Amino acid sequence: MNKIILRRSRIAVLLLSVFTLSFAGCKVQLISAYDDAIHTQITTASKDIDTFYTQMLATTTQGSAARQYSNFAANYATIEVELRQLYNINSTRAKNAQQDTICSLTLKQWLKYEAMHKGTGNGTLMDFQITLNRDFMLAKMQAMEVSERVKMLGASQASSSTNTNQ
Repeated sequence: MNKIILRRSRIAVLLLSVFTLSFAGCKVQLISAYDDAIHTQITTASKDIDTFYTQMLATTTQGSAARQYSNFAANYATIEVELRQLYNINSTRAKNAQQDTICSLTLKQWLKYEAMHKGTGNGTLMDFQITLNRDFMLAKMQAMEVSERVKMLGASQASSSTNTNQ
């Protein structure tokens, strides 16, 4: 009787060991992997947006013809292309819903700000509008950057747990 119990215990321990070892190498990935090229693209777009609004404030005066939309249309288009490219890249990545949403909202807000500049009074913006637009867009870009960088943290945690399992 004791031999049967001892055999069953050994079999149970053996099965438990096999299952534990087989699952130790597995990992579940809930978000997309970090992509350095996308992170670089995000920081470049962020810098371009900051430069755009900062130069508009520094080189033009409120109510002047130099601040008219037509003088900035090409810059708006360039940044729109950057934001649209970020959106397109992120919308095709698997397990990337959060960043996809941030990219979509950022692009929509950029288009709203462009339409506001185009349609405001004589096609110019006031200083406070430029400052608010810049600050809001930079906050969106920061959220996008953090969303990408946090993936690097997940990758480093996964690699450190793999190293401790070996």
